[in-house]
Amino acid sequence: MKVRKKRNAAETLGKGWRGSRARARSAGMIGPLALAMVGCIGFHGAASAQDASAAPAPDVETVVVTGSQIQRSGFEAPTPMTTVSEKELQLKAVVNISSLQYDIPEFKPQQDVSNNAAPIGGANLDLRGLGPTRTLVLLDGRRLEASNPVGGIDVSLIPGALVNRVEIVTGGASAAYGSDAVSGVVNISLDNKFEGLKAQAQYGQTGYDDVKEADLSGAWGTSFAGGRGHLVVAADVYNNTGENNEGSRPWGAKNGCLLINPKNSTSGPITATNIIATGCTWSQMTDGGLIDSGVAKGTAFGVGGTPYPFQYGQYVGVFWQQGGGGGSEQGQANIFPKERRDVGYGRLTYDFNENITGYVDVLYAHETGFYHLVSNYDNGTLTIHNDNAFLPTAIKNEMAGAGQTTFLYGRSGIDGGFGGNYSAQNDGRYAAGLEGVFGDGWSWDAHAQISRNQYYATVPNNRIQANWLNAVDSVINPATGQPVCRSTLANPNNGCVPADVFGINMVSPASIAYYEGTSWTREEQSQNDYAVNLRGNPFSIWAGPVSVATGFEYRSETIDGTSDPISLASGWRSVNQQPINGAVNVKEGYVETVIPLANDYSWAKLLEVNAAARVTDYSTSGTVETWKVGLNYMPIDDLRLRGTISHDIRAPTINELFSGQNTTLNQPVTDPFNNNRQSLVLQLNGGNPALRPEISDTRTFGLVYQPSYLPGLRTSIDYYNINIAGAITTTPVQTIIQDCFLGQTIFCPLITRDPVTQTITKVQATLINSQTLKTSGVDFEMDYDFPVDDWFKGTGGDLDFRVLGTYVDHLISINNNVAIDNAGQVMSGVPHWRVNIGATYTNEPYTFSVLVRNVQGGLYNATYVQGVDINNNNISGRTYVDLSTSYDYDEHWTFYARGVNVFDVDPPLVPQNFSLANAAQSPYYDRLGARWMAGIRMRY
Repeated sequence: MKVRKKRNAAETLGKGWRGSRARARSAGMIGPLALAMVGCIGFHGAASAQDASAAPAPDVETVVVTGSQIQRSGFEAPTPMTTVSEKELQLKAVVNISSLQYDIPEFKPQQDVSNNAAPIGGANLDLRGLGPTRTLVLLDGRRLEASNPVGGIDVSLIPGALVNRVEIVTGGASAAYGSDAVSGVVNISLDNKFEGLKAQAQYGQTGYDDVKEADLSGAWGTSFAGGRGHLVVAADVYNNTGENNEGSRPWGAKNGCLLINPKNSTSGPITATNIIATGCTWSQMTDGGLIDSGVAKGTAFGVGGTPYPFQYGQYVGVFWQQGGGGGSEQGQANIFPKERRDVGYGRLTYDFNENITGYVDVLYAHETGFYHLVSNYDNGTLTIHNDNAFLPTAIKNEMAGAGQTTFLYGRSGIDGGFGGNYSAQNDGRYAAGLEGVFGDGWSWDAHAQISRNQYYATVPNNRIQANWLNAVDSVINPATGQPVCRSTLANPNNGCVPADVFGINMVSPASIAYYEGTSWTREEQSQNDYAVNLRGNPFSIWAGPVSVATGFEYRSETIDGTSDPISLASGWRSVNQQPINGAVNVKEGYVETVIPLANDYSWAKLLEVNAAARVTDYSTSGTVETWKVGLNYMPIDDLRLRGTISHDIRAPTINELFSGQNTTLNQPVTDPFNNNRQSLVLQLNGGNPALRPEISDTRTFGLVYQPSYLPGLRTSIDYYNINIAGAITTTPVQTIIQDCFLGQTIFCPLITRDPVTQTITKVQATLINSQTLKTSGVDFEMDYDFPVDDWFKGTGGDLDFRVLGTYVDHLISINNNVAIDNAGQVMSGVPHWRVNIGATYTNEPYTFSVLVRNVQGGLYNATYVQGVDINNNNISGRTYVDLSTSYDYDEHWTFYARGVNVFDVDPPLVPQNFSLANAAQSPYYDRLGARWMAGIRMRY
């Protein structure tokens, strides 16, 4: 008879409910969830040893569970939680924890290409679509320092070779862990007791022969000093070639865009204000240049400076048109950044005696990345004078006949090369701690942790605006009869080299060298964290022992950054990173308790209350309190009801407090002061030292059902409701303009206009505590794990069937008393439904798995009216199929392969209104296409 293999605790709890109530009770963990009552510090710390009096069952290891500082199994927790085991991580061929954001519907996927201010390829986790800064990320239960100046935690910098479990708590947990746990907590657990040697080599690429990734990782662990000491080390090397050609995909080759309908006589039959279209080209520039005003409007310049009539298409907007003779940089739109990552980790543990254990660990990572930026284009914004040295004589004469002295001109700037963003960062975390037990079931731990981050970024082929404008404004030198910069006549030693902008590749290399260069920024961050925690069961009452946890923490953070001199003067065309300097310290304390109220009664197999409270003092904003109350109730053995209410916070990041004014180009706006004229403006964003912590109230209610009549079946359903007041946000540029128009004069000084044309050129949008965020919905999970023989005799093997789903009812943002529900909006919101259905069949030595991922479609923009504001506001959904398999050659070697999006399903057309059309910008849909990976694992 075939004996079914026993699971260890990580696998047993790996679906979020696995475990046994009877087993947990025998281990002395009768249901504890607790209340944290604060003082002045808080521990985010690794739950260490179990109560001394709790002897675990032989096949259950101690489990660190987020959401509570009191140790217990995931099955016992009142807060909804999903766990991914090491076995599942291996089956998914995970080399980066961030890839789980596509497999866990509660996560909002983060695009793989960062904005101009952030590191490239940063793998941040975002629960509920509320932003990565509202998701607390822990490593072995300890808080991680932000790995970049924007404030995100890059989970790709964690050594994948040692990850043995990922725990995801989808509910507020600030009372237990402090700031940032507004939408939930992700705890990444490492196997620090690993013995032996293991290694993995993996290679993958897309079906388009790009985004080629190679990963090599390994770990080694050994005991010494008669088993009192243990050493484990791990390393990970990862490289990805990336891909910057959106046009290499069938959907990208369609040149999709979002264009603004001019609604004039030259437009087509569509009357909506915005048009999602294909076949888009530039409407006000070409590679060689295009005259956009005056008597010669519509004259373009080609190879050798030859003029030709520009072909206009339909719906000629401020940037795009459909059809026509304009160009496009679709072929340079990024799909995935180029990345290189090297990670090293080591931990030394030593048992001083049977009651006290000490440890030292080090995590170090180096990461580089690169992605393309657009060329230094001028979208009909250059002013050309009639005495320009390179202007063809025929056009000069035409202007003279019309009495015209200047015209507006557009040019892609491609002869100066494409821009790019290169970043490099070094991250180091160094920690030492003690943990132990004493008395009757008491445990304690203390740690000191120092984190350092160095970040460096450059933008090659950036343009110095003043030099560029000087080079363009050329005249004939009356003394020599040769072209010269007008500015040179007044300042002969200014070094200006005139630029011939009339034609493709007509600008000389000397001129390009004069007006282009490399901007850079360098920043250093540090965090020092000290914490101590105490846990135990001080006494028992009628229903069992009362569990208590308490702790204190002190944390200090600093940031110091500078940039090149031209950036300091905001002289570059883009990415003028400004200096950032600041410091903040935090003191906090908490207390948490679990009180059992009933145990094995006829009306209650289990009833307990979990409560926590925390007091936190910030050097920048003062003192705040957080709290949590949870209830666990089992009326019968098969059913558990659970619920929590919590009062949580998110403190502003050090970047949000102290960053300087940074620039974002080409924000489309409509000017109500100027007959709703549409234009692209420069947006300035910066920090605000007066920011206060966000305040959040969270409620979760649900049930877990495990029918005894069908062993292996587990189901859960949970409702959540999160309300965040005083959310930190940047007021949208259009809102600033509109509110100024409506008489809110406080916004008017933030708007800069051209003194001649009165066109808006710049809007300053500073961070403020002005937004309210509300989200609610339902999570559900079902897992059925059973021997196939139970249903099909003589078949053999085990089948694990799992369903994970999320329904988002509301995701409301309120700004200036205007509420927008972004649920069902696939661009900047979240779809209503995301459901993943998976099945894994194991019959040693083979394992086969299939995962079907469905992302519901939705609206392009929740504020748009179909046919009025946009021609097509409905974005269709997508279903993806992933396949995995592995073969255990023997106990030491395993071969595996995986295919993602194996049917190469294209994303829907969801474009943004930028010069790189970026035709598929919703983060929920697969942009890479079918991709395949294979590897080998070794373990001795």
